[in-house]
Amino acid sequence: MIRLINDSTNLTFTAASAVNNQSGTDEMSSLSYGATLALNDLSFTLARAESKSSVGADGADHAVQGANATVGTDAEITGFGIGYFISDDLSVGAYFAETEEDKAKQETDIASFSAQYVIAPGLTATIAYNSFDITDTDYSGALNSHGNGLENSGSEVLAQVEFSF
Repeated sequence: MIRLINDSTNLTFTAASAVNNQSGTDEMSSLSYGATLALNDLSFTLARAESKSSVGADGADHAVQGANATVGTDAEITGFGIGYFISDDLSVGAYFAETEEDKAKQETDIASFSAQYVIAPGLTATIAYNSFDITDTDYSGALNSHGNGLENSGSEVLAQVEFSF
């Protein structure tokens, strides 16, 4: 992590990488990096992550896929977030992301909006609205009204009260 600080400006860069070093069976690797710019009470975050995984012939999926098959997922996600401290007790935020999975041929769009309020010291309430839209980009059947393949979408509202001491 690299952090550059000025009285009211904070710019942070982060990166991480992981590899499980299991050749021939369940191989996984990931890389993520991002930056956050905080200007007084306003912050912006941009992040990107990539992951690759495979199950080789010795993995759990070989009975279904065949003795020499390799299956897995290559995924990329790009996200952008913005946050604002309205006061010491109230903050709001929004996050948007897009995920592309190469082998599954799917794209996922995610949106999240949240607010957090400090009711009293040690007592915090949070409410969030999250939505997703998944599109099958390699569907050969009938297309939907947007010209895409199969779609799945949904949303949720989460409410949480946290007590800490």
